[in-house]
Amino acid sequence: MNRKALFRIRADRAIDIEQAVAFCKARKHAFVITGLREAASVSALLADAKAPIVYEVPVNPNSPGWDLGPNPDILDDEINLPTELHSLTMAITGPEGAPHGELMTYAALARSAGLPYQKALASVTSDAARVLGVSARVGSIGAGRDADFLVLGGEPLEPGTSILRTYVNGRLKFDAARVSDDRLVVRAGRVWTGDHWIENGSVLVEKGRITAVGESTPIPPYTRIIDAGMDAVVTPGFIDARGHLGCEGDRSSAAADASIAKTVFYATPEFERVSRAGVTTVLTSPYRPGGNGARISAIHTAGDNREDLVVKDAAGLLLSLRGQEAEAAANRLRSALAAGQKYDEAWKKYEKELAEFKDKGAAKPEEKKEPEPKPDDAPKEKPPEDPVTGTWEGEISGGPLPEPQQFLAKMKLTGEEVVGSIETMFGGGETIGIRGTFRDKHLSLEIEVEIPIGKAMLELDVDRDDHITGFLDIAGRFRFDVEAHRTEKTVPEIKISRKKKKKGDGGPEAPKKDEALEPYRDLFAGRIAIVLDVDTRQVIEAILPIFAKEHKVPFVLLNADEGIKVAELISKAGAGVILKPKPIETVNRREVVQAVDLSRASLPVAFQSDAEDAARQLPLRATFAVERGMDATAALKALTGDAAKMMKCDDLVGYLKPGCRGDLLIFDGPPLAPASRLMRVLVDGKEVRR
Repeated sequence: MNRKALFRIRADRAIDIEQAVAFCKARKHAFVITGLREAASVSALLADAKAPIVYEVPVNPNSPGWDLGPNPDILDDEINLPTELHSLTMAITGPEGAPHGELMTYAALARSAGLPYQKALASVTSDAARVLGVSARVGSIGAGRDADFLVLGGEPLEPGTSILRTYVNGRLKFDAARVSDDRLVVRAGRVWTGDHWIENGSVLVEKGRITAVGESTPIPPYTRIIDAGMDAVVTPGFIDARGHLGCEGDRSSAAADASIAKTVFYATPEFERVSRAGVTTVLTSPYRPGGNGARISAIHTAGDNREDLVVKDAAGLLLSLRGQEAEAAANRLRSALAAGQKYDEAWKKYEKELAEFKDKGAAKPEEKKEPEPKPDDAPKEKPPEDPVTGTWEGEISGGPLPEPQQFLAKMKLTGEEVVGSIETMFGGGETIGIRGTFRDKHLSLEIEVEIPIGKAMLELDVDRDDHITGFLDIAGRFRFDVEAHRTEKTVPEIKISRKKKKKGDGGPEAPKKDEALEPYRDLFAGRIAIVLDVDTRQVIEAILPIFAKEHKVPFVLLNADEGIKVAELISKAGAGVILKPKPIETVNRREVVQAVDLSRASLPVAFQSDAEDAARQLPLRATFAVERGMDATAALKALTGDAAKMMKCDDLVGYLKPGCRGDLLIFDGPPLAPASRLMRVLVDGKEVRR
């Protein structure tokens, strides 16, 4: 007391607060009062004393609560901060035993009890520093002060606001990105889900997938929040319903066994141009389909690796009936569907027989006992050691592979001839034969696997004991680095195994796999649609009965030059139309906008680029269609939900709903209004640089 040291007095009841103030004022002693459960009863006295206070919010978020009981002298736990207290230097804290990390929650509770927003924020920053007498160093951001600050995911004291980063003395001490598993919430004044609007909506994306959409969503700890504002609009990423991104100028025809998705390993500049324009998914295919059709793949226009870029390898079948007479077109379609159905039925029959075989349980073959060695049997000689014979474990990397692949090889050297097997390199659980030569420390081995584009050769050198290095060459077009080390030197038992069941093993034999017909299995299962490039009314009228009576599979019309003439028939068949690339045509001196005519006929439509990176113009095409009379919501559906639904990709893209990939666009106004700007593009929850 003689040194006039600051008194820090704990007082909760009103009478104790009064006595503490009187004691210190009489002695002209500086003091701070903490606790203050009944501060509201003596608020005028505290305001007159002008002493700093530390208000303990009587709520512990880590406690289930407790009963106060009937005792009239019990201290209430109601939070009450009347106006008289707002002028004081006030710090906010939690009760004894409560977690220190919840200061923002305590300040928010004080705000709900009447404390102004800025005062509540100061109670855990600048005012708290003043109470402690350290405001020259901490509690505020300014020249000369300690560099202690937070980066928040939203407004301080608002529900769901998380701490993203914490800096102490200018050094990063906590980074939510390391623990948040890529969580993101996007808020906007309007959210288009793909088929309806949500006012003041939000979207939660976790690990690249949408997990919640609505007027409000859960906000897990440390979630990044993008609050785009009340004027902003969020939509799913736009879809190019038929493009050629990834073809890289190759305009040759291709059958359904050729998959563009299998050649995509990273986003090239063409991809980036399209993604920056807001088109996040392209239903890509060769320019010209082969006889039984071409494979359509759904690919992302942004991503860090192949897994990010490939949305769906088989996303549709493209068949051209353009320029044919009606009867010939119908017969060609029937022929393609019949071949696909026959192939599908063969596999269904095999799968049924295999399931029955497994249910019954295959009888185990009797184990043959090896004859016991006779006493006079001479021991077998060990094979001489050589640089090749044995078991090798290695890795293939480089080229277009997204990550290294492990493999196991077994080889036996006889003279200069090498035979052996290799497994896992080509996937599918198969063990594949290898055969070749070893001369002058060089192995030249052919991998006995059918590859349409040519041979697969291993060219390897024994560079030191039990170690080989070299490359795998596929038809002179692809080269991968190979490195392996020998783990066993004994002569291995070499077996070649395939996934397909062999005759006589007690199980059914699988049909021969035909990659060109594989997409038809998805088609007849309803997982993809067949896209038919048609022109005349007669062709459309000829093919519609095939789907109504013979093959009830999903189908979409592409281009449909005269589709408006049979719009009612198309609508009854439940089909959609992918619009022609050219937005305006002149027919009989009349301007025709196909998007306007077909959408007004109540047909679901989608936009196509029929090009590679020209897909970047699709949003402008939709804007133009709206200016020419297309309903704005119909145009938005054509770029999102309708495009995804007709192509059977609506569980992955085109919608903002749980399970879909986190592809979002943020506009500063109505998405297809000419004056609106696309502000941000997110693919799998990751922002695309614009």
